[in-house]
This record gives sequence, structure tokens and C-alpha cells, in this order.
Amino acid sequence: MPRKAKAAPALQKQIASTIVKKYKPKTFKEASDLIKEIFGPVLEQMLQGELDSHLGYTSGSHAPKSTDNRRNGYSEKTVRSSQGELDLRIPRDRLGTFEPQAVPKGSRDISDIEDKIFDIPIPHRKPKSMTFRLM
Repeated sequence: MPRKAKAAPALQKQIASTIVKKYKPKTFKEASDLIKEIFGPVLEQMLQGELDSHLGYTSGSHAPKSTDNRRNGYSEKTVRSSQGELDLRIPRDRLGTFEPQAVPKGSRDISDIEDKIFDIPIPHRKPKSMTFRLM
């Protein structure tokens, strides 16, 4: 049985409030569909952050780089999750050394790793004392 969600901090409440004000879901189904629409872009941002960390610089950075490895576009991938099928754009590097953790290479079903991705410790709290669950 999944853990119950704890109270969300101010930032998560602000994000949720903004989403509800903009999209105005009226039913649980509409809210669920909205979460599915947001889930893919959240994963893509996580993958982009992983590539930034792997390469040692952010996208669009004009600073000197400490590596010859560079970004090399995206590959398209459809994965299954608890939210249904998601079409994702997975960033690539030229040398092919990027091994994403959020959506591992070769995986098509990410429902088993979603708990790991979305159990986010809240900063300035004791470890595991509070977590924010998106689902």
C-alpha cells in the first residue's frame, strides 16, 4: 500500500494552484488527464538535467567546456507508465556515453521506477520525514 501524501510545501501548492486556475479541471478524470499531460514534460526536464550533469554544462552555455562531448539531438521513445503511454524525447550525446537514470536505456515500462522518481524529499526536513508524492 503506497504511503499517504504529506502536506505539500508552498512551492508545490503554488504550482498546483496555477495549474488548476489555468486548466480548470472539473472532474477527477480531467485532473487525472491533466497530470498525464504534465508527466511527460516533467520526465523530459529531468532527462535534460541528467544530460546537463553528464556533460558538465547547461544547454545554450557559451562558456568554455571541459569536454569534447556535446549534445546530439533527441531520440523518440514511447514508454508505459501508471499514467498510460507517454511519448518522450530522450536527449543524446555525441559519444553515446549518456545513460539516463529517470528512463533507462532499453526500458519501455517505467511504472516500476515511478515511485523512485517521484518520492522527492522536501528540503530542510529530516530525511524521509516528509515526502511529496505527485501521484
